[in-house]
Amino acid sequence: MRSSVSHEVWSIDAEWGFLSGRVDEESAWQPVVLCAVGLHTRRRLHFWERDERLARFFADHSGDVFAAHYAVAEMKYLLRLGVPIPQTWFDTFVAWGRRNNAPGRLAASLSYALHALGMLHLVPTVKKELQTKILNLDFDLPNVCQQWFGFGSVTERLTPLYTVFSGISKAPLA
Repeated sequence: MRSSVSHEVWSIDAEWGFLSGRVDEESAWQPVVLCAVGLHTRRRLHFWERDERLARFFADHSGDVFAAHYAVAEMKYLLRLGVPIPQTWFDTFVAWGRRNNAPGRLAASLSYALHALGMLHLVPTVKKELQTKILNLDFDLPNVCQQWFGFGSVTERLTPLYTVFSGISKAPLA
C-alpha cells in the first residue's frame, strides 16, 4: 500500500569558512549558511551560522529527498553541526559523472554541467570570488548575501539538473 504522504525534494547548498586563514583545519571550521529550496513548494529557507532551527528542519523532513551537487560537502556540514544525515540523497555531481563518464571527460563542476546542458543563464559569474571570500570569512554579511543570492542561489541552479537527471522532466539527456 502506497503512503499518501507527499515528500518534498529539497535542493540544498552549504557554505562555510575557516578562521584566521587556517583553511582545511578542522578546529578553525565555521558554518556560514545552508540554503534549501523545495522543488514542489518553491519554499526557500536559509540557516545562517549555527541556526538552532537547522536540526529541527532535517528532523521534520527526514523522509524527503535532498539534492545537492557533491552531496558529501553538505553531509559534512550537517555532521559538523551534529545534525543527523537524512536517508535519501540525490547527488547531481554523481549523476553528471554517470551520464558523462568517459576517458578525457572529467569536468563535473556545477558550472560545467550547466554550460554543457545549455543552461548558461544559471551559471553565476562571481561564484569563485564569493566562495573564496566565504572560505576565508572575509566578507560583510549583507554585501555577500546580496551578491550570493542576487543572481539566484546554488539551490535554484540545482533544480533543473535534478529535474533532468531524475526523470521528473522529459528533458533530453543527449
